[in-house]
Amino acid sequence: MRHAMPFAAPPGGCARVASVRAGLLAFALLIGCAAPAQAFDPFGWFGGDAKAPPPPTATTLPYALTFDGLPADDDLREAVSAVSVLKRLTPEPPADGLDLVRRAEADLPRLTDALWGQGYYAAKVAIDVAGERLTLDGSRQLVAARAAERARGASLAPVRVVAAPGPRYVFAPLRVTVTSAGPAEAAPEKLYAAVSGAPAMSSALIAAADRIKAHYRRLGHPYVAIDDPEPVIDHVRRTVSVTLAVRPGPRARIGAVHVSGGEGISAAVIRSFIYTDDELMFAPDRMSDIRRSVGRIEAVGSVRVQPRATLDTDGTVPVEVQVTERPRHVLGGAARYSTTDGPGASLYWANRNLFGGAERLRLSADGFYLPTSFRREARGSYDPNNLGGRVEASFLKPALYGSRVDFLADAALSRTATEAYVSRLANVTVALRRRFADRTWLQAGLMGEVGHTRDAFGRLNYALVGLPVSGNWDTTDNEMDPTEGFRLSGSVMPAYGMGDIGRFLLVSRLQASAYRALDSEARIILAGRIGLGSISGGAIGAIPSNWRFFAGGGGSIRGYEYRTVAPRDGRGLLIGGRSLLEGSLEARFRVTETIGVVPFIDAGAAFGSSLPDFGEPLRVGVGVGLRYHTAIGPIRLDLATPLNRRRGEKPVALYISLGQAF
Repeated sequence: MRHAMPFAAPPGGCARVASVRAGLLAFALLIGCAAPAQAFDPFGWFGGDAKAPPPPTATTLPYALTFDGLPADDDLREAVSAVSVLKRLTPEPPADGLDLVRRAEADLPRLTDALWGQGYYAAKVAIDVAGERLTLDGSRQLVAARAAERARGASLAPVRVVAAPGPRYVFAPLRVTVTSAGPAEAAPEKLYAAVSGAPAMSSALIAAADRIKAHYRRLGHPYVAIDDPEPVIDHVRRTVSVTLAVRPGPRARIGAVHVSGGEGISAAVIRSFIYTDDELMFAPDRMSDIRRSVGRIEAVGSVRVQPRATLDTDGTVPVEVQVTERPRHVLGGAARYSTTDGPGASLYWANRNLFGGAERLRLSADGFYLPTSFRREARGSYDPNNLGGRVEASFLKPALYGSRVDFLADAALSRTATEAYVSRLANVTVALRRRFADRTWLQAGLMGEVGHTRDAFGRLNYALVGLPVSGNWDTTDNEMDPTEGFRLSGSVMPAYGMGDIGRFLLVSRLQASAYRALDSEARIILAGRIGLGSISGGAIGAIPSNWRFFAGGGGSIRGYEYRTVAPRDGRGLLIGGRSLLEGSLEARFRVTETIGVVPFIDAGAAFGSSLPDFGEPLRVGVGVGLRYHTAIGPIRLDLATPLNRRRGEKPVALYISLGQAF
């Protein structure tokens, strides 16, 4: 027999009937898209980890709670105990027996609803307080309360939940109808096919409804809704039949953007970081894009982006962007140590909103000691020539006159000691950057540098004036852990040299990487990278050491020490190269939600010629990495070995950092 709402009533003389409210209760979460009750238990307050009841006292009535009829270690037991008021309040004993009985009565419908939500629509639940069975009509309240009072001050009052789940029902084939004033596509069956024949759990129906809503939102329907479902329970066949009536609503483009909050930040600056000029079609990803791009403003703390409840009169979706300002001043520092690079420390101070237009002023200092320099002093012996440091001031003025053009200025004094050279320099750069999208920009500026270097060629004094131009184009889906898309970045700088260097130099760099998921869940990803560099206009000895190319290290060719893969002179001293070629290939396997394994191969070299010499052998490193995926990106641990190792080079190198290698 098929009938609409014939739910079984709990035992014990319960007069509870299968009303419309009861029939819909297991499905009511669908309308608000709320999670099952156990999802709201992040600290174990409602589950088996609850604290034990306190000892008996004369002023309170602690109780011992047991669950009978449910598996000892099962999702069903967890779902039932998670909604129990008696369970949650065990550490807080009631004042008297009547209060205890009221807690138990509050649990009767909640526990039954929890069993229905798990697909047990013939379930029965009873609660015994001190041996007295309670019913929903409240006829045995006083009897049970008096029985519980007998335990006062002597023992814990016994409370027993008796559950009889019965058979688990399954969903009949789910029916989805689409009603709309305009044309709308039918919901793809793959979004809800898995529900048919599955246990009739409310969470499965909620998940299907969420997928359907997300599908229509991606198609540009911002106000998609699903009518209240009316489940039909068939106790003979033990099935639940449900029809989801989907109302997609109109398709709409993104319209006016309304900015609020962040009173200390100019609204024009915030608007310049919102890239919806072309009235893009509404989609949830567009809202995420706005949130991410506005969040790049250093003065901005939190960002909340959501469409308004109704369309504007022009048929577009108005969007609310609410921001808060971060604390304007920040002071920070760090200390580090490496067996190859020695100790170091850094300190910085910044004002994130200097004049109210999100201007950022940052002052920083960094110092380090390198165990060996290009002169190869013995490790362990102190040499002041190996000291290095950098003092820098940088200024950023975003959104000049409300546009997408930013002004940048940097000034730095540094002394650098490496195994290839020691340098002292002063550098000043000013530039304008035009943003075309969140991660696509073009920048041009003016650079001036004066310096002194000492390397295998001797001493070199120089001055440079350059016109650096750079750009970036990024279509990846995730900055820290991409699964699809590509990145392309490059720079070129013509420069005029004075002093001991070539008169005209041209410095170019290019790097590209691409990512491809091999399965629909992006658990297997192929990633590749290639990097090129070139300096033309002078002999190697007439190019400042700090401008030459060196390879090797965690972001270059793994397996080799940092910046040690480069041409050397007849004495074996590093001199650096005028060109660079690097490449990497990774296969990123997601073993679990948090653990990944990455076999990889890197290859490359720096060359003495101004263009890579493909006749020379490349240095190759291979290895395997471990990734621990977190909300802010993967923690990377790579173990690599050089395949064509030379005398003095270590057989194994270990790298630990945050984010993928590229």
